[in-house]
Amino acid sequence: MTDSGIENLIAQHARLREGGLNLVVSENCLSPRVRSALASDLAGRYQDDAPYWGMQKAEVWQRYTDWLFENGFISERIDVEKAFTNDFTKK
Repeated sequence: MTDSGIENLIAQHARLREGGLNLVVSENCLSPRVRSALASDLAGRYQDDAPYWGMQKAEVWQRYTDWLFENGFISERIDVEKAFTNDFTKK
């Protein structure tokens, strides 16, 4: 894959991330070079804008589950307040 091809894939990955998908996880058939580029793109996002590592936000879960529902990956909406907890993360 060319450098411009990798750049296009990273741009596509950014759009998919908005819906909650991660090509590094979902596309194990990608070459090591492409996986490395995508992993680099994600490296700074593990904490992103959260006040502490591991903290999750209801609005992120809501956006992700809405996207799953709207794109037919799940057949009914999910109550995100029951989908996760921050009780076990260090504050």
